[in-house]
Amino acid sequence: DSPGAGDGVSGPIVDIARNITPQVDALVTGHTHNAYVCTIPDPAGNPRTVTSASSFGRLYTDTTLTYDRATGDIARTSVKSANHVVTRDVPKAPDMTRLIDRWNTLAAPIGNRPVGYVTADINRDGTESPLGDLIADAQLAYGKEQDPETDLALMNPGGIRAPLTYAASGAEGDGVVTYAEAFTVQPFANTVNLKD
Repeated sequence: DSPGAGDGVSGPIVDIARNITPQVDALVTGHTHNAYVCTIPDPAGNPRTVTSASSFGRLYTDTTLTYDRATGDIARTSVKSANHVVTRDVPKAPDMTRLIDRWNTLAAPIGNRPVGYVTADINRDGTESPLGDLIADAQLAYGKEQDPETDLALMNPGGIRAPLTYAASGAEGDGVVTYAEAFTVQPFANTVNLKD
């Protein structure tokens, strides 16, 4: 927890927080992969809580606040936040397990659909890798379909979250790549953009 106005926090989030309307009483942020709970003044100069819970599910932020039903407003001075370490010794919540199971069942027809085939594992690491090269080659092929003058494609290795494996992950059989497996490799709604 940082007692000062953004103590230890830097980067674009500081300007973003300083410029978001004072009507917002707390900011729950992400993308920086940093952990912080601090205050950053809003455009009116009033302190406002700004949080981020690190990355990859290592922390969660617990925030409490008071909502005034009469005014329909949050008492900003009531906002209290703290980051906590995610531990694996907490029993699963049955209601959440049911919810996840429900959505997994609904997504299965799409997720289990074959989208390609591999003859061996296609691995990734934090640098150039066979899987990164494959993704960049696929992006280049797509780019050339859109504009034959496309010269190259770039793939950020941090955006590759899992390898493609030859061994089956379910009933699809060895070598079959399902939509779910491909999505696990790049679990984002990213788009390919062409630049001159």
